[in-house]
Amino acid sequence: MIGKEKVELVELRYSNVGSVDNEGDSKIGGYAMTFNQPSVNLGGFVEKILPTALDGVDLTDIPLLSQHNTADLLARTSSDTMAVTRTEVGLYFSAILPNTNLGRDTYELIKRGDLKYMSFGFTVIKDKWDITTTPHTRIIEQIGSLKELSVVTSPAYKTSSVAKRMATQCDNLQECLGMEVKPNPLLEEAKAILASI
Repeated sequence: MIGKEKVELVELRYSNVGSVDNEGDSKIGGYAMTFNQPSVNLGGFVEKILPTALDGVDLTDIPLLSQHNTADLLARTSSDTMAVTRTEVGLYFSAILPNTNLGRDTYELIKRGDLKYMSFGFTVIKDKWDITTTPHTRIIEQIGSLKELSVVTSPAYKTSSVAKRMATQCDNLQECLGMEVKPNPLLEEAKAILASI
């Protein structure tokens, strides 16, 4: 007899990332998740995350990875090399990248604008569907756990963009969080790729 095991489905979503220079530190920051904003087409549906979806979610030990590769660790909330903050807009992160080949390469690609997206891996406890929209909309009501954030090459949430900033351009985190959202010229290509999957 084959036993039944509970399988936890980890889902991945993508958004934009930007860089922040801070007195020589390789610091990056951006919105890893935005609330009440539609994703690109995820293969026949779009998705929105409610602001209450993170209620009760443990944010104390979240790793920041490169391309979802657990071997490519860049920062972690439990080691104070990354901080996450819930705002009205979404989940904002700020991280200091390590002085390693991966850290330096990642930071350089972000500064150049070649690497500008974020992804997050999560589990879902509760969701609902709006089938009156075309495509249908999946609404994430409650996230179970936030497994990781990743710097990646492909977006799913186009509303989560930040601009490159120097630390002297904003006096505090709240001012930095008000950074202008810029349109993404690669969005239509990303939509087409995701729609074809």
